[in-house]
Amino acid sequence: EMAEAGEAEAKRKQKQPERVICKLVTVAEKPLQLKDEVVEYLEKYYGKDGVERLRASLSRPPSITTLRVNTNVIERDELIKKLKAELGDKKATSGEKWADLIRPHPQLPDVVTLPVVGPAAIAPVEKEVVVGRKCGEAMMRGASAYVPGIAGGSRDVKEGDIVSVIVDSNDAILKAGITNVCKHGGMEAKYMKGSGGKAPKVREGESAGKKNKHRAGVPEFAFVGLGIAKMSRAEIVKAEKGVAVELTAPLFDAPSLNNVLPGLFYLQNLPSSVAAHNLNPLPGEVVLDMCAAPGGKTTHIATLMGNKGVVHACDRSSVKAKKIEEAARHLSLTIVHAHKMDSTKSAMPVELSSSASPLPPPAEWPISTPKGKFFPRESFDRILLDPPCSGLGLRPKLEELAAVRELTEHSLYQRLIFENAMALLKPGGEMVYSTCTINPGENEEMVAWALKHFPLEVLPAREGYRVGGEGVAGTGLNEADREKVQLFNPADTPSCIGFFVTRLRKTASIDKVE
Repeated sequence: EMAEAGEAEAKRKQKQPERVICKLVTVAEKPLQLKDEVVEYLEKYYGKDGVERLRASLSRPPSITTLRVNTNVIERDELIKKLKAELGDKKATSGEKWADLIRPHPQLPDVVTLPVVGPAAIAPVEKEVVVGRKCGEAMMRGASAYVPGIAGGSRDVKEGDIVSVIVDSNDAILKAGITNVCKHGGMEAKYMKGSGGKAPKVREGESAGKKNKHRAGVPEFAFVGLGIAKMSRAEIVKAEKGVAVELTAPLFDAPSLNNVLPGLFYLQNLPSSVAAHNLNPLPGEVVLDMCAAPGGKTTHIATLMGNKGVVHACDRSSVKAKKIEEAARHLSLTIVHAHKMDSTKSAMPVELSSSASPLPPPAEWPISTPKGKFFPRESFDRILLDPPCSGLGLRPKLEELAAVRELTEHSLYQRLIFENAMALLKPGGEMVYSTCTINPGENEEMVAWALKHFPLEVLPAREGYRVGGEGVAGTGLNEADREKVQLFNPADTPSCIGFFVTRLRKTASIDKVE
């Protein structure tokens, strides 16, 4: 009888879905997860404690929301008055009125700030909806959860229910095809997406993916706040699009500014405004933004020029080039010319340049040739180069999957664009090189490489426009140049994303004169 009972128990266990032991934390407690090799790589520059501080800060949103004023149509003080009227009696989770928290930035004359309030003391409720990592990161910035971002949820969720929003920070459910019941924090959720096959045998102390000491030892689920279900669980399963959950009580709170005072301001991270101010474009100049989408810095440049002169903006995607045009129209800027163009091939070859006929007016560039369209060599007064990068400064971010090899590949691509920038900048012209990463290989080491290969000098930040700290040591820059660049380390400047800004001047022509 005992043998039969044991056999029956074994069969019962086989029929039950594998239970995955999970850990529930809040996003405020969870550092950015990185590959071990990336952690070790960064520790060479920042030290072990420095990397831990970076990981902790990058998983949270910046402490302020920044609005760049469209000074082409409104003064900052007037915008602040309109914002206060628009926000009225709306309150943050702290109980304070948002209108009372609006501030002019103390250094940048065209920037207004609002605090990001949090982390708030919000407790999870029993019913929950689980979202994927990217969806969760967007919700930490105030977005709603759309159906494609939903990974699972409690069985009894109905439209109108208050639910806990939980982020599957490892994307363990979607990656591993977990379809069984998962227990975390004493709550059970039946996940509704995945492969539909047999659940992987993931037990306590293990993860669904490759083991990594700097990633969760078990699938981790991060609580980001409370929301209202806009669909029932059954409707979410069947739907392909639409809002599934609207976040109503986030851990990190900021006012929704969608469709508020259109055309009067542009939501932009603070270091991006610093980059444009350090370029210092003047009315009547010819300026190039080499990697311009979505157009924030492009439109800032045109605004600083008083909408007088010519600004060329490039992107490899025609869709993104159109978005730049739309951003310029939205802000009533008429000097921006957006182009679908590969900036690694944007400078006219020397052999074509020497035989070119008189140049057309700058507004009619790029120039068509038998070999394609190009900008004339050494023709721009100022250039902004903010190339595609690893994005290892963007926040909030819960997991970064890049390996060291990928970080290195970014710097190689950036060099190709840099070479074109040097061919296009006038002797004596100024350039700003910027990135949204804290990877020294794409920042300080890129500048050190450029100084060795081109007639360049590093300029100090414009007076009044130094907001970031000095660069990282041991990257090839001398002490004087390291102090001139601006590194926005979010561990030291919690108001900002991770960012890098360098101001450069071209001291001589790179083309041989016959």
